[in-house]
Amino acid sequence: MIEHSWGHRVIRFYDLDGHIIEVGEEMKMVIKRFLASGMTMEEVFVKMDASIEDLTKLLNR
Repeated sequence: MIEHSWGHRVIRFYDLDGHIIEVGEEMKMVIKRFLASGMTMEEVFVKMDASIEDLTKLLNR
């Protein structure tokens, strides 16, 4: 498993031609994981380099 700098956890596979296929957790779940760990929404938007508005939209999907 790989965790990107913004917190997204993924698994990488390579096809027969060597192309990367990346399967990761839903971004909504990344935000929820951070909030459950005690981070504030402000800390989450700094970590993920996204606006609070965009993060809120993801959470409300």
